[in-house]
Amino acid sequence: MVLYLKNSFSFFGLLMISILFFPTLAFGATATVTATPATQYTQGAVTITWSSTDAWKCVGSGFSTGNAKSGSTTVYPSSSGVKTYAVTCYDETPACTLVQTDSYIEDAPGSNNCSTNISYSPAGSCSPNGGTCQSSTSNGGGTWTHRQFQCQGSCTTATASDTVTVNDPPPPPDPSVDLTVSPTTVTAGSSVLISWTSARATLCNGTNFSTGGNTSGSVTITPTTTKTYSITCDSEVYSATPGVWVDTGVTDVTDLWCSSGPPPPSYSNYYTNNQCTNNADPSGTACVGSQTCAVNSWSGGGGPNTYCNLISDLYQCNGGSAPNQITDTATVTYNQLPNVPTITAPSTGVTSANYTFSFRASDPDNNTVRYRVDWNNDGIVDLNLPASGYTTSNTLLSTLYQWATQNSYIVKARTQDSAGAQSGWTSHTITIGNPTPQCADGVNNDGDAYTDLADPGCADGSDTTESPNPQCSDGINNDAGEDVLIDYPNDYGCASLADTTESPNPQCANGLDDNGNDLIDLADVNACTGPSDGVEESLPTAALSFTASELVQPQTAATLTWSATDIESGSCSIAGTNGDSFSGLTSSGLRNSSALTTETIFTLSCDDLNGDPQFVQVTVKLVPLIIEI
Repeated sequence: MVLYLKNSFSFFGLLMISILFFPTLAFGATATVTATPATQYTQGAVTITWSSTDAWKCVGSGFSTGNAKSGSTTVYPSSSGVKTYAVTCYDETPACTLVQTDSYIEDAPGSNNCSTNISYSPAGSCSPNGGTCQSSTSNGGGTWTHRQFQCQGSCTTATASDTVTVNDPPPPPDPSVDLTVSPTTVTAGSSVLISWTSARATLCNGTNFSTGGNTSGSVTITPTTTKTYSITCDSEVYSATPGVWVDTGVTDVTDLWCSSGPPPPSYSNYYTNNQCTNNADPSGTACVGSQTCAVNSWSGGGGPNTYCNLISDLYQCNGGSAPNQITDTATVTYNQLPNVPTITAPSTGVTSANYTFSFRASDPDNNTVRYRVDWNNDGIVDLNLPASGYTTSNTLLSTLYQWATQNSYIVKARTQDSAGAQSGWTSHTITIGNPTPQCADGVNNDGDAYTDLADPGCADGSDTTESPNPQCSDGINNDAGEDVLIDYPNDYGCASLADTTESPNPQCANGLDDNGNDLIDLADVNACTGPSDGVEESLPTAALSFTASELVQPQTAATLTWSATDIESGSCSIAGTNGDSFSGLTSSGLRNSSALTTETIFTLSCDDLNGDPQFVQVTVKLVPLIIEI
């Protein structure tokens, strides 16, 4: 049974509706909303705060306000991109009214959605404009009155929005492993420290050393050969062929008291392989290895001041490819000990005589070497051969040594290579007895070019020393301030090998400017005929003669005549203030100038025999121009 009473309003009812439709004064709602931070990673927390004035409710887009006029809430974007969060607030006194448009009776209950869709009662204000609702009231006896309402008028709103840029999290750092050895070069019996560190590795194994499976650590070893050490680590990062996540079931349910609604899941472990991607069911998505991850979710309660259930659902990867492997290597160079040197030297000798000691050794690694010598067996190295640096392996090096007293002496030597390794010692014994006089021992004792009686330092065969030699046979430039010549016959101050002084030198070889012309010895070519020239003669002063026509007609050339003595050949030249220039002139001659237009000064210049310039001048005047009046 249905009883329709459509549009059956009394006049009074119509009047009342008209009054309710009358607009009321309103200041107009305002709305603000902010979303922070402005940029965020997926699953990161975004705080949304909104407020309003002159509003009776606010509705959010992209978040829920619960119709509150102000407040804040937190959202967790699950995908990247620009997210817009907007709030629409409705005027507190909107100029719109909920008007009944229909009424009928039916024997079945109807919906009552006016209080749900429109916050005010059917007789009050409404929003949004044009919205409809229905109320159903029981009449008893199994009938219900159904009324339909529509919002009519102008329901104003205020809207505000804010945006957040959501990015995917940056990828985790690449796996790495670093292997170092110290030192990188060792000798026999020395140890080396091998150290390693890694990032995002699960298991590390060493080649030629043991890691114990550790992803970082150090070990000490003693190499016996040059060897390369390597480390290989399994990485948390897997290669391309994936497996699939399989749900293993709920592993944990936790009751929590929720004072303000369920808190969001924590994503502090986002970067590990034990956190399901995007905090969602990963079933069917790609995975690697046999890792597990959990999905956290909430059920039950969920409102303020209720119990909430935190559910952890565990997933496991069913296989996929093996992990990637990362490696690093380091080499230790094993430096073999050099061989002990051989010593070649006489086994007997006399005091104050120089004896030649020769050393030779090879290095198994062909490193350069040096020989370290202990002359008196006291354990202290007295000499390095060569004195600085190293020489090629198996090179023979020699040196001289002498003893002042009679005795048996043990000379020791060892080899050291350029990497620092040293051989053991080897030794040689020499017995030093009474000396034979140096001037009769057949030895060049003073290192010059002469032996025994041929040495100018020997007076006779019983002379015990070949030194000192006279200056003219001692191998020294004794008059270095005068010349660069040594001994007889090279130094012109020496008359013979027995000459005791290399001075005085002839003037033309004594390094002095004897004639005061700034030219020394053979550089004074006009004074010295050779280094044995005993006199560096003084040179005469140049004599210059220069004449010219004293008076010439305008536009007429002047005649220039000159002669010069004691000058450098070809050094003469003439220059005039009119621009005339004649060079390379002989010591005498005649030359015409160019046509003269004004009084001109001519200068004759010549270099004397000392190389110094000399000059003389003449002036040529013009005949005055006479004008008849």
